[in-house]
Amino acid sequence: YRLQGEAVRDGIIASAAKLNDIHIRFYDTEAQDLTAIQNRLLSEHPQAIVGPLLKKNVNAWIQQPMVGVTQVYLNQPELPDNTILPSGHVTFALDSETEAAQAAQYIANTKELNSIVFAAKSSAGTKMVNAFTQSWSADQREVEPSWYTSTEEMQSAVEHALGVAASADRIRGVKIAAGKIIVDAQERSRGDVDAIYIAGNLEQARLLKPFIDVNLSPFAPPADVFANSAIHRVANQQGDNDLRGIVFTEAPILVPNQRPFPINTWLQLHRNADLNDARLVAMGHDSMLVLEQIDSLQWMRGKSVSGMTGRLSIHLNNIHRQMTWAKLTPSEVKLIKP
Repeated sequence: YRLQGEAVRDGIIASAAKLNDIHIRFYDTEAQDLTAIQNRLLSEHPQAIVGPLLKKNVNAWIQQPMVGVTQVYLNQPELPDNTILPSGHVTFALDSETEAAQAAQYIANTKELNSIVFAAKSSAGTKMVNAFTQSWSADQREVEPSWYTSTEEMQSAVEHALGVAASADRIRGVKIAAGKIIVDAQERSRGDVDAIYIAGNLEQARLLKPFIDVNLSPFAPPADVFANSAIHRVANQQGDNDLRGIVFTEAPILVPNQRPFPINTWLQLHRNADLNDARLVAMGHDSMLVLEQIDSLQWMRGKSVSGMTGRLSIHLNNIHRQMTWAKLTPSEVKLIKP
């Protein structure tokens, strides 16, 4: 996790460079015991703490929080629903569930009525589907999850969800009934699907998208395809023909033509880094931004700040980020303006 830790560190330093009279000390939670770090901090009397980053360390730290010291945890801890964090303690996570929830709201607000979600039958896939369905507008029809357990099941999952398999069965029945009469018919997908959400990573999206394109009937109204930022990598920053047309959530700082010089420079200096690492740079930057205004963000209703990872606000000790929307085309990643 060295590169990830360095990414967060560099983002913190970039943000702190804009501040006056600030002293920062970094601790390696993989090299040092958490209890030892906490004891050291007790003697140093810090005004604020950022981290830990790894979920296991966040879970351990929250069991013995440093009450009275403002803290931004850089992951979502696994806590019982009734757990209340100390005042001034907030969680900040770059999680796929947040993106799925925002996608549901976005799709519902554009008056899309019927949505299908394709997801792997896994822990990560289930969490994303749950986040999507829970955020889906109550005024809309129910979301239809379509699950697959392997890449071999993807094609049949798409065909069944889009009604192509049922259409093929009907055509087969007609041909049997017609006997020697020649029946010329083409399978058609459902005409009532407005939006499709791919709850998965780049590899899953790259396998699913061709099946979706092939099985969407030319006679049906076009269905928009959505995904999360996992489909956006350094390799397809200049566009992606296989994924053309997919609309996805992204940190504003990573949408081309919106990206400032420091992020480009960081990626050039870290040749083995990808956009997931660049998002951690943005996260480190925004953690400092939140610390600067944490009191007003926590206590002023509707208060938000514009950060590298999105429009940031705090609700129930969680940092919420409203992200940007972009679209993949064969030649570019295109910003979708509100």
